[in-house]
Amino acid sequence: MQVAVVQLFAHGVQCDRSAVKAEPAIEGELTLEPRGRSLVATLKRSSVGAGSYGSMALDALMPLLDPVLTGMNATSFVIEGIQRRHDEAGKLREERQAWWCRPLAPGTCGDRG
Repeated sequence: MQVAVVQLFAHGVQCDRSAVKAEPAIEGELTLEPRGRSLVATLKRSSVGAGSYGSMALDALMPLLDPVLTGMNATSFVIEGIQRRHDEAGKLREERQAWWCRPLAPGTCGDRG
């Protein structure tokens, strides 16, 4: 599903509502896929390559582990889960994250005219 996503947390801390509304959305292909006994949400962006490599999908955001639908209305939905990242000291951290997702019309992701 093609969506525009805004992250609602920064390093596990909920962002201020005005900051969320001001944040530019990241457009991409939202997928949910099983990994082991867990479910993982990813947001992929197409990257056009040169030569024989063609195009490939790159992660636009760090994957969301064990995502759960936590809100929905007529124009958007929110999925929440855990993101893993290494801090400055190299220690692996698990942090709360939520994505505010707004579906895009087919063929609009990345189309800027």
